[in-house]
Amino acid sequence: MAGTAEADARRGRDLTDQEAARLQVASTPEEWAAIARELLADGASRPSIGRAVGLSGNAVEQRLRDV
Repeated sequence: MAGTAEADARRGRDLTDQEAARLQVASTPEEWAAIARELLADGASRPSIGRAVGLSGNAVEQRLRDV
């Protein structure tokens, strides 16, 4: 069971509706990246951030690198 808990922690958590809405209304790439970094630091997963805005987890990572 410990292995499952550790894997879940690595994947991160899903976004709340409010967090997803914050990403969706970001007006600049810099604002979007700042919100995404804050969510990642708070335990959100890259795939959940991507789902909120129609991107893959890899695309989220690329967007964060580009800003």
